[in-house]
Amino acid sequence: CLEALKQAGFEIIWEKDLSKESPVPWYESFDKDNFSLSSLRVTLVGRIFTRSMIKALEFVGLAPKGSLRVQCFLEKAAEGLVAGGKKEIFTPMYFFLVRKPLSDNN
Repeated sequence: CLEALKQAGFEIIWEKDLSKESPVPWYESFDKDNFSLSSLRVTLVGRIFTRSMIKALEFVGLAPKGSLRVQCFLEKAAEGLVAGGKKEIFTPMYFFLVRKPLSDNN
């Protein structure tokens, strides 16, 4: 990432992976293997309940058509985010501050 920024002409002012200093992994709230009352919604039981409610709401017209498909898509995305976080190949907590210097042509 930093090399691509440099090649694009940016000056790196500051960069840091903030997840390295976090006492709790950033993906913990999405992790179905880490059970707590607040994470009930990501467990198998919680997901089945949520899907059933969305399906019922969609059926009676209180939720737009396609809501269940979106829910399934988001569940799959959460699984991918957790897998990437556990393997340390993805983090939403990487921050960089860069500056594009003004060129002589401007």
